[in-house]
Amino acid sequence: METKVPTKIAYPREGGEPLWGFDCDSDDEYHETAKVREHFKIYLEQDALDAAYSRGVRDMPETVDEAMRLITDYLRQIHQHVKFSLESATGEWKDKRVEFVFSLPTTWVSLDTTNKFNDAIRAAGFTAENPEKHTAKLELTEAEA
Repeated sequence: METKVPTKIAYPREGGEPLWGFDCDSDDEYHETAKVREHFKIYLEQDALDAAYSRGVRDMPETVDEAMRLITDYLRQIHQHVKFSLESATGEWKDKRVEFVFSLPTTWVSLDTTNKFNDAIRAAGFTAENPEKHTAKLELTEAEA
């Protein structure tokens, strides 16, 4: 059994809410009409995009902005899942203290990339409901985590 949620997001061709993680692996009819995207987090740096293009990597974001949108959408799905799970177990979470800790790919070297990821975290809503009690921080590299 897989314990780490895959970094995947699937957008239905007709629009609507995307699927994410394990839900992207299903073989049902919905998935035949959805485009699954993965490995997008590493393309938040232009150098990574350029290197992938030169190696002929397929099905990657065309721009850093597209990678940013994919990351934000994926994180939004995680946020909604965590919120639903916690509220199901403990009730309303708006006034509870919640700290989200994120890890960074070890390949990211630029502070600008880290700042972009922080922007995606905020845009996904991790601190929006109660900024005084809901915090988000980048603390570890993925290797350390």
